[in-house]
Amino acid sequence: VALHDGLNHAVAFNEKNLRTAWKWAEEKPLAQSLCSIASRRLGEKGEGATYAELVADPGDLSQVLVGRLARLIAAAGKAGRVVLSSTWRSPNLQHKRKYLEASISKHLGRPFVFHGCTPDCVEEDAEDRLRILGDYISAFCAQRAATAPKLR
Repeated sequence: VALHDGLNHAVAFNEKNLRTAWKWAEEKPLAQSLCSIASRRLGEKGEGATYAELVADPGDLSQVLVGRLARLIAAAGKAGRVVLSSTWRSPNLQHKRKYLEASISKHLGRPFVFHGCTPDCVEEDAEDRLRILGDYISAFCAQRAATAPKLR
């Protein structure tokens, strides 16, 4: 999770940057923006929390959000497939993927690895991401046996 500064630079919403932002909030507009985000309350179903409680750890993950993802994975059961479609699927970000898998494992209380990844290709917008996901699902379905259970 990051804040874009308007110049196509992303400032990670992590513990280190938030600590720095609190120090400079009176003087720097970017720091003010980061503090403003941190102070906002989550919506009605946000358990009364603020975005500061979702801040990323040094590995760029919000452990609160990883825990929620782990609960979804557990609810899917053994038939569920978890496919990575973020930029972390890129080979040069494999260390981030491994950290995410380890974090999910910790929350699940069992080993976890992604069942697959969408292809590592250029994405410019949400439309590209949806197309890539659709292509992955089409290829996956084409490989399944005709006798396999229907996907849900």
